Amino acid sequence: MSDDDALRWPEDDPDPAKTPEPRVEAEDPADTTGRGCAIGCISAIVIFLGVAFLGLLASEFGGGDEPTPVDPYVTAHGVMRSACESAVLGRLKAPTTAKLSGTHGGNDGQRWLFTGAVDAENSFGVPIRSAWSCAGLYSGGLATDVVTLIDGK
Repeated sequence: MSDDDALRWPEDDPDPAKTPEPRVEAEDPADTTGRGCAIGCISAIVIFLGVAFLGLLASEFGGGDEPTPVDPYVTAHGVMRSACESAVLGRLKAPTTAKLSGTHGGNDGQRWLFTGAVDAENSFGVPIRSAWSCAGLYSGGLATDVVTLIDGK
């Protein structure tokens, strides 16, 4: 190949079969690694800073560290209900199979009374439903004198 052939333009070549077509690579429309990444990264930073700023405002003006007042009736009701349900489970042959339902109750002025139903397996592995009732006292944050009956026994 002479120096003259090296400086020829493809249009000047008399034999187009010898001249390769110029290759043009198309852009991949799914390739968003350039501009898309920059926008996504900037958006993530802005969102992070916004959340951090709102968290700072909430902690600064959020109302202080004063505890929320608790209704003593709600506390006593929860303690007594839990104590009665635990007492019911303690009287069953297979407490891990138990499902309590329909539990309701309240205070008659002196003692707490609760009733409900329990589905659990008996000693033969047969599931049965039993009615239960419970009475007890609430004093000093504790349940005392809890008595539980299942099917009247």
